[in-house]
Amino acid sequence: MPDNYVIVADAATQTGYSREYLRRLARDGVIKSKKIGVVMLIHLPDLLKHQQVVNDERIKVGDKRAIQK
Repeated sequence: MPDNYVIVADAATQTGYSREYLRRLARDGVIKSKKIGVVMLIHLPDLLKHQQVVNDERIKVGDKRAIQK
């Protein structure tokens, strides 16, 4: 497997995002991904950065879904 890439199921487990949401982020070019045959791989550093940006925005607007540190 390429460095820093994980299968969608593992990315979903690590982030709490649904597999479909992760696939959509990849299709839309929000996060890097690779397809090997029928398997989609997600670039984990990109995904974690995206998750942090989303969380920071939630904190700014007072969204209760924000993960407080």
